[in-house]
Amino acid sequence: MAGYYDDFLGAVSLPDDLNEPSLTYESHKSHAGNAITGYAPLNPRHAHAFVEREDGATGRFNNAVLTGGAQYKMNAGIHEWLGYDQNRRAAETYVGKAQLQFPDSITNANRQKYNAGADYGTIPVEGYIMFCNGYDTSARYFAAIGSDDATFGRDDADAPDRNSSGTLLNNDAGIPVNASTPSKHIRTHVAGVYSGEVVEGANITNGLPEAYLYPIKSPSGGNFLVTEIYTTSATYDPVLAYDGTLNSCTLTGGGLARSSWVGASSQAPPPTHTARTSAPTRHQRRAATTRERSDDRETERILEITTGLRWRL
Repeated sequence: MAGYYDDFLGAVSLPDDLNEPSLTYESHKSHAGNAITGYAPLNPRHAHAFVEREDGATGRFNNAVLTGGAQYKMNAGIHEWLGYDQNRRAAETYVGKAQLQFPDSITNANRQKYNAGADYGTIPVEGYIMFCNGYDTSARYFAAIGSDDATFGRDDADAPDRNSSGTLLNNDAGIPVNASTPSKHIRTHVAGVYSGEVVEGANITNGLPEAYLYPIKSPSGGNFLVTEIYTTSATYDPVLAYDGTLNSCTLTGGGLARSSWVGASSQAPPPTHTARTSAPTRHQRRAATTRERSDDRETERILEITTGLRWRL
């Protein structure tokens, strides 16, 4: 999805607070914040992240740090968040002001299933990041996060080059020490160039990677959306939803309008839905045929980039 249907050059993460006017305020209905730092700069009310400001069914969440009531600090309303919020870190400086941020599910997901939902009690466990594109803030993207948070409950992780015996790469290299393997883990962010490499498994001391990921760039030269997916699901599993229109081209054959989808699956995509419009002129049919061929090739590339990536955790 790089410059074809959308423009992610100015994409921004969206703050949110789903609480309605009431005598009771529930913090888990607002932005989750950053489990790594413990702060919540995109939460209009709370200064700290979900893992710090919430309590589990049997007490504090695993690896929560703040105590003494500091974790529950909240302002008097969104007007303070947009202006001056004394509860924020370095509130008198630029750092303490409300900031626009590029979407990154590791640092600014709207909801995170912290520690795979352990000790949640009745607290909702959905995980997603919400953001808008660069030219239309009236429509939103919703990207799934998966069955655990980005830090796996603030767990430690093995070194990515941990050896097993001699120069062999350990099977647990780079993965959390205590957390169980998630059934679905998704990382969503924007990038100008997407590339990477695989650590040499047979000889980790030779200083060379086993394989490279060929650099992926947007034909427009701008940012594009990256979705890294690990899933054990054998069925169609949606990972990205959009509540606006992708403005797809009208095609030939009476003007067939095509639907769009993005997901992770080992099965074929769902059937295309069509809608009949008025008969096109000869010039419109010729132009639409050219667009259809080009559009099909580009769609195949889009789906290959956005749904073909599988990562081993």
